[in-house]
Amino acid sequence: MAARTDGRDEAGFQLAVELAQLRRVRRAFELEVMRESSSVRLDGGAVRALEALQATLTEQGRWVAGPATLYGVLGLTGRELERCRVLQWALDPLGAHALGIRVLERFLPAVGFDQDVLQAAELGRTEVLLEQVRTNSRADLVLVGEGWTVVIEAKVHAGEQPQQGVRLETDWPDATYVFLTSQGSHMQSSGPATWQRLRWAAVHDCITEALRNAGPAPTLAAATGRAGLRDYLIAVRHLEHHDL
Repeated sequence: MAARTDGRDEAGFQLAVELAQLRRVRRAFELEVMRESSSVRLDGGAVRALEALQATLTEQGRWVAGPATLYGVLGLTGRELERCRVLQWALDPLGAHALGIRVLERFLPAVGFDQDVLQAAELGRTEVLLEQVRTNSRADLVLVGEGWTVVIEAKVHAGEQPQQGVRLETDWPDATYVFLTSQGSHMQSSGPATWQRLRWAAVHDCITEALRNAGPAPTLAAATGRAGLRDYLIAVRHLEHHDL
């Protein structure tokens, strides 16, 4: 079988032609339905042939639909608490993903930490806490190091609660405050403190870079954990594109 000059063989080219034809027929059918026509004028034999092609492609796993990640299958992509849980785990130097401080040392500069502070900090001792409740507020994530604290208020689809920023500032004085959203929005309910704006896309990039530079996973548990993070990142990136 002669190879085509564009790198596909004849069978591959024929499949592409058939798929294009199937798309045209489906589109024609959809247009007729949209017009509420009483008669859809399609050749019955052609439709049956294309349906048979679709069935074959489905059997081979080449005709697919729906979520492409476990995170998406479970319906967790847009859920704020679950997204924060994964971020907590990714930032934790003791996480079974065995990335150590790699995510943390990329995340902290993204929220305003300079290199002098990072060099002096013992990042391996950082505590990453989820859903911390105090007198006036509940913080989504809190990072606690030697002499420094980061309070993160994360949003996915929800808006700010009344005086939310002020209440967090009252409960966590002298912290670095981070407002994490899809759009990098300003914290509207803040008091006198300055809130660092951060996008979920930046978190995605921090984790991606950490994974890229980590080298081979040292254990099966670490390999499994990193696969889970990659699955999460695909789902989050898909959602961010829809949010833009």
